[in-house]
Amino acid sequence: YYFDQEEITIPVEYILKEDGLEAKIVVNELQENKNKIYQISILPYLSAAKNNTDSYLFIPSGSGAIMYTDDINRKARTYSEMVYGNDAAVREMYGGSAKKDVRLPVFGVKSDKYGLLGVIEQGAELASVDAQAGNPSIGYSSVYTNFQLRGSASTVVKDVNNLNKTVERYSDKITEIPYISVRYFPQSGDNVGYMGMAEIYRNYLIDNKQLKKDDHTSNLYLNILGGAKIRKLFLGLPYYTTTVATTSKQAQEIIKDVVKTTGTVPVVNLKGFGSGGLDADKVAGGFNLNNSMGGITGFTDLNKWCKTNEVPLFVDFDLIYFNKSGVGYSVWGDAAKTANSVSAKQGYYKIVTHEKNNNLPTFFLLGRSKLLKAGSKLAIEASKLGITGLGLSTLGSDAYSDYTDAGYFMKNQMGNDVQSIISSLKSKGFSILTEEPNLYAVVNSDYIIHAPTKSSGYFTLDMDIPFYQILLKGYKSFSSSSINLAENEQTEYLKAMSTGSALAFTVSGGYNSEFLLGVHSALAAGTYNDIHDKIKGMVNQSLEFLNKVRNSKITSYKVNGDVTFTAFDNGITVYVNFGANDVNTPIGIVKPYGFLYEQEG
Repeated sequence: YYFDQEEITIPVEYILKEDGLEAKIVVNELQENKNKIYQISILPYLSAAKNNTDSYLFIPSGSGAIMYTDDINRKARTYSEMVYGNDAAVREMYGGSAKKDVRLPVFGVKSDKYGLLGVIEQGAELASVDAQAGNPSIGYSSVYTNFQLRGSASTVVKDVNNLNKTVERYSDKITEIPYISVRYFPQSGDNVGYMGMAEIYRNYLIDNKQLKKDDHTSNLYLNILGGAKIRKLFLGLPYYTTTVATTSKQAQEIIKDVVKTTGTVPVVNLKGFGSGGLDADKVAGGFNLNNSMGGITGFTDLNKWCKTNEVPLFVDFDLIYFNKSGVGYSVWGDAAKTANSVSAKQGYYKIVTHEKNNNLPTFFLLGRSKLLKAGSKLAIEASKLGITGLGLSTLGSDAYSDYTDAGYFMKNQMGNDVQSIISSLKSKGFSILTEEPNLYAVVNSDYIIHAPTKSSGYFTLDMDIPFYQILLKGYKSFSSSSINLAENEQTEYLKAMSTGSALAFTVSGGYNSEFLLGVHSALAAGTYNDIHDKIKGMVNQSLEFLNKVRNSKITSYKVNGDVTFTAFDNGITVYVNFGANDVNTPIGIVKPYGFLYEQEG
């Protein structure tokens, strides 16, 4: 494509495959002169449906969502979210919302009896999924992808009147990537829609991304929090100290009690047991265990008990965020850089206003070129501690840029780096747990805690769907979000029942009112003694059903008002009632906020 006036040339290849079409932009052959390319949309009207028909757009926000194509009773709606979330190296003016990131690089459209699934094959880190629905001027709704080729950063400068002005600075170079591509798979027949899209995408991942059926299964996940930094004063001067919420001994007592009272062996993730607790400190918490939480001695006893009782035990290490030099990494020389060539920083936001909270410490992101080495160091240090299960919550879910190298612009190659680290760790005998992971971490994880159960909830999205769960059920062991931390605990529980997901709870060993004033309120909300009965009741109520479906694929999922219907490939069907009234179903009456299941035959 030649844009003579702008003096830009964009080479695009369209390749017809046996099962669809591939559209490829050859980035290393782009030509620019006086004008520079910031982003490119590709085939914005291929995945389109006529307005006011039996059609919808599939949006991969969080667990998944759909946008209807009507334009009669409401205005046109637009949607845009970055694949794998916003760049974690860019600190925004406002943040801390309950937004759910795009974890899967897919999108699609159902148009009457036909459908089309788009898979971002190369350059997903650079991409956003964009959609417009119900635009009456063109009569069609569409979903497509944008690729951002240049990074940017905001800078405050003085204008001619000596007033502050925020300007956007763009990187001089384009991201170093040979090409970016999207592959399109057409649909027809009886399975048109998001169920058929999930099947196509699953087969694609099996053939191209080494997705395999795992034998790892569990009906319960426990996220046990070790502690966090608390702000205190000494002679009027503020300082931060790591305060303990759970020791290794308390964690062992919690696990023992859960096994005894529920008859279920949980997957356990110890989070925040390093030098800074849940807050950034040295890289990977110093590659060690906090002495005040039990240290090596306490963990060794816990680890031994878990192995004896076949409890999968993971220790979470943060390889990305840090705010102290040490263990071979410096905040001055080893931090990622923004497009302004300054160290990338992140921090906390105010709960109510979502503004930056300048009263709390900020933290750096480890330079992208240092990540692989940090992964190798983790393998060495974890082996010394006797750890065999590694939790990689931030590595699996947070993607970011580093402008020290054009190969790392716009989050580029994040997926490759994470896959290399996880593959290396697994080759050394470690099991891997990730938290709400992006696709590149999903395929290599043994366990997934907190799979997304909702979308970002933007008003443009009409209905949430559990596409993430439909795709992975029967292939990966995953849990719901933590039920005791959900906005509505019963709704979160019922979502798990509707997809056959394991239950998850976030717990701590003891109550400390100081945590209520910090940013990790879960440390106070998850005191085990307070939620013990809740865990026992929900697990016992669902255990029989979860045991029957835990290795099964979802073959059908439908929503009718407040009721969902799910069918599994082993003949189990379940109706879940999210409403306040009895509902009559083909297998019986489902009580309010309850579920009912049946096995074929």
